[in-house]
Amino acid sequence: MLPGLVRPSPEGASLLILLLMPSTAIAPVSVQHHLPDTIDILGVPVVNSTSPVVNALFEHILDAPFERCYTVYFLNAHGANLSFEDKAFAKALQECDIMLNDGVGVDMAAWMQGKRFAENLNGSDLIDEGEFLHICARKGHGVFILGAKQEVLDKAVDNYEAEYPGLKVVGRHHGYFNHYGDDESLPVVEAINASGADVLLVGFGNPRQEHWIQAYRDKLRCKLAIGFGGSIDQVAKVVPRAPKFWVNLRLEWLFRLFQEPQRLWRRYLIGNTVFLTRALFRRKGMVGKL
Repeated sequence: MLPGLVRPSPEGASLLILLLMPSTAIAPVSVQHHLPDTIDILGVPVVNSTSPVVNALFEHILDAPFERCYTVYFLNAHGANLSFEDKAFAKALQECDIMLNDGVGVDMAAWMQGKRFAENLNGSDLIDEGEFLHICARKGHGVFILGAKQEVLDKAVDNYEAEYPGLKVVGRHHGYFNHYGDDESLPVVEAINASGADVLLVGFGNPRQEHWIQAYRDKLRCKLAIGFGGSIDQVAKVVPRAPKFWVNLRLEWLFRLFQEPQRLWRRYLIGNTVFLTRALFRRKGMVGKL
């Protein structure tokens, strides 16, 4: 077992935590000392932490010998709503190792409980524009990127390598294959394993990326599998990310709505209302009513 980490129990303890100590020999401690601060969002325990702590946890996993593939997902209001309609997706969320908060909707659900997330840990800030890939580049951890159309994926890889000098992208594969069948998925798993990648970034969008990672996590030999949604399109600059002004005001969702109103109006205008209503009902012990 990786020092300082606890494998989730079947009863739903679905997260890991790093016990930050300077020594490589960490003395055994009780399970309680390993558990992170989490906030329950519609039944999903979501880590309440900061990007430096999360990056330190990722770095610790990557520096240790391979034990198994640890999964990292991001929960937003849309994903939480999908879990009510898709039981396989709900199971993937419950069995995720490290669930991080994404978006103002999840913040509002926490606020309804009198709690507050320390930082918005979305994939764009943490993976695309954060310290994590600098860590991978500095320490030589190989990255495999999976998803999007081939030409978009190639542009994204070029931009990643330009932004993160020394980053080892040891493999890439487009996302246009059968995600729900071994005939096309197993060769992709074999390619990932053959590449020697330590990190797998999967950009199918949810729930497909979580379904796929959940189905093949026991066959994957990478140390981290991260579902990071539409990041490939953003990094390739096919889809623009909101300017920092919008991001800082927590209005990135509104910028995206302006960009793609026909596709996103239902998700944001109706979906967010449904999500917050569910959060309110859960607070009152009535989550099963909606």
